[in-house]
Amino acid sequence: MHKKMIAMAGLATLLFAATTNADRSQSGSDVRPEWVGKERREIRQRRLLGNGRWKPHGRRHRPRQRWALDIDRDDNGRIHGSVKVEDSVLFGSGRIEGVIKGRRLAGTVFDERGAPVAKVNGVITPDGVSGSYDDRSGGTGEWVWDGVLPE
Repeated sequence: MHKKMIAMAGLATLLFAATTNADRSQSGSDVRPEWVGKERREIRQRRLLGNGRWKPHGRRHRPRQRWALDIDRDDNGRIHGSVKVEDSVLFGSGRIEGVIKGRRLAGTVFDERGAPVAKVNGVITPDGVSGSYDDRSGGTGEWVWDGVLPE
C-alpha cells in the first residue's frame, strides 16, 4: 500500500511538472487560456430549455444518467420549472426552484410528490455550465449542461 502511494505521488509530480512546463511560453511566462480573466455574459433568456449528464461520486457514469430542464427565469433571477431525470432511484420527474445570480446558480429539485430530492449548485463559465449536487439519500455528484448555452 505504501509503495502504491509513493508511486502515485511520483506520477502526480511528473504530470504536474509536464503540464507546468507545457504551459510556459518561450519568455517563461504562463500561457493562459484566452477566456481566463473574461467573464461570460449573464444569462438573459427567460425560458431555458436544456439537458445534460449527471454522475454520482464514487461510481462510474452510465450513459443513461441524463437530465432535461424546462425552466423560466424572472427579473430577479429566480428560476422555476420542470426537470426529468433518467436512471435515478430517487425520482423520474419533478420540479426545480432556485436562482441565477451573475455566473452562479443554486436551487432545489423536488420529486413528483413535492419532497426535496437534491440541492444543486453550479457556475456558468465561457466553457459551459456545470456543478454539483447533494441528494436526500446522502449521495453527492456532479452534473454538466450539454449543448448550446443559453444567452
